[in-house]
Amino acid sequence: METKKEEVMATEEKTKKEKVKAVFGWIGYVASLIVLAYLIFYFVFNLVSPNLTARYMGFKGYVILTESMEPELVPNDFVFITAYDFDDLKEGDIVAFVDPNNNVVVHYFAEWTVNERGDACFRTRPANPEAPMDYWRITKDKFVGIYSGKIPKVGGFLRVVGSPIGLIAIVVIGVSVYLIVHIFKKPNKGKQEEIAQAVASEENIIEAEAEVVKEEPKPEEKKKNLKNKDFKS
Repeated sequence: METKKEEVMATEEKTKKEKVKAVFGWIGYVASLIVLAYLIFYFVFNLVSPNLTARYMGFKGYVILTESMEPELVPNDFVFITAYDFDDLKEGDIVAFVDPNNNVVVHYFAEWTVNERGDACFRTRPANPEAPMDYWRITKDKFVGIYSGKIPKVGGFLRVVGSPIGLIAIVVIGVSVYLIVHIFKKPNKGKQEEIAQAVASEENIIEAEAEVVKEEPKPEEKKKNLKNKDFKS
């Protein structure tokens, strides 16, 4: 009987742990949705206006695709670009900007100049000091931000994850894993309830049998009753 009670207690303890695990699972699920929503907003905003993303969100990430900034930055480095005051740029700063072909470029700031309309702008150059300066002149509205750090060699992975197909794949995989986990959890929960009911039923049977045994007269009492019966007859 003690063993049955221990089994019931163990089942109840396991159920409590599963409830706690489920709560933390939901917290993680909600947190994942928030992060996913933020990423979707981030990438949509980036597609609509890449040169304003760093200004309004505080930072921006880019993947280096060419060798023009070696050895400082190499292909597939993921670089962080933060908002910066256009007027405070100086020679040697690594800047991000939108070129005339609407591509985001990360190069060295070279010098201040003005364009044909008299607007203040700057010119840039690649890492090789012997290479000529870039032909474009970058005005304030095309300036994205300044380089502040990097994560080496993760660009390829992040490009896939950050693409529309990558985001869809993440959502599909996440939902699939969530459904699979909950499908396999439900039978286990039902089985535990079935075991608990069976244990409780067995306990009731044992208690009933114990009551029957208690009500039956002892052997000595049986003999005494028989003697009294014979004497009376």
